[in-house]
Amino acid sequence: MTRKGDYFIPLPKRSAISNRQRGAIFVSIHYNWARNSGAQGTETFYHSSRSYPLAANIQRELSRHSNNRGVKRARFHVLRNNVRPAVLVEGGFLSNSAEARKVRSPFYRQRLADAIVRGIVKSSR
Repeated sequence: MTRKGDYFIPLPKRSAISNRQRGAIFVSIHYNWARNSGAQGTETFYHSSRSYPLAANIQRELSRHSNNRGVKRARFHVLRNNVRPAVLVEGGFLSNSAEARKVRSPFYRQRLADAIVRGIVKSSR
């Protein structure tokens, strides 16, 4: 919802766009990088306690397809400045050559997207 193309949107504007949406949640999807090329797996970040169930459900679903790095609290701008449940998903490490190969696969990216959707749906029940 924040973009219609491949361009940067400043963090305050991302939060503002989200905050204008009624009855919505905020899910930001990224891929990680680490100096340690052996780092691997998915992790989901949240800030407010009301976002924790969403993060936990998404991470539970993601862990079926990847190494589970867990659910973590973080003070990322887009999480702490959101008035609705907000999570940031790291879908793997591009610095890990095996994970980078998987991420290039449309099939794998679809599996991660489907897992995120299942986590969202479980949170809405």
